[in-house]
Amino acid sequence: MRHTHTTRLGLHQGLWRFALLVLAFVASSCGGDSEPGSTDPQPTSAEARMTADGVLEAYREAYNAADIDELMSLFDADSIVTNHPAALYQGVGSGNGTLSGLVEIREANELDRGNAAEVGAYEFTNVKITGDTITWDHTWLGANGAEWCGAGHSAVMSDGRFVTWTYADPATNVPCSPDCSPGDAFQEQAPAACNRS
Repeated sequence: MRHTHTTRLGLHQGLWRFALLVLAFVASSCGGDSEPGSTDPQPTSAEARMTADGVLEAYREAYNAADIDELMSLFDADSIVTNHPAALYQGVGSGNGTLSGLVEIREANELDRGNAAEVGAYEFTNVKITGDTITWDHTWLGANGAEWCGAGHSAVMSDGRFVTWTYADPATNVPCSPDCSPGDAFQEQAPAACNRS
């Protein structure tokens, strides 16, 4: 009789060990890269890019790295950008301040990036997200050292791409320093008053 009790006890202990191993395996399989205490798995970089703020951050990183091909992967043939300075002041696009499609958007970004500082050209602030719509302000550093500020960007994102982007209000796209005039900011080498502080 004692032998039977020991066998049953050993069987129960074995089943418990097996059950614990299965639970540990399931927990490790489902946990992924989650933060401790988090019940939601962390998004992969591709999933993060699908969010509006992920697209905006991918744009900033590609722009600052001067990676126009990566930057252009965030647009498609139906994307529309309005109020972009290259369209308003440098003749890119149809002439009405609108960039339509990949060719015009690429040309504007290549021209714009060619005038930007090599390091840390674009910074975004006041980022707000409502569904697929994102709004933000920017600072932009030119190759000549002048820092420009712009407020009121608004974009609609879908499937990891810009659908529409209304660039910062032209009235707010001005040198950041009140001591720097637009004329100063367009000089070949901007005066110290125009530089990023």
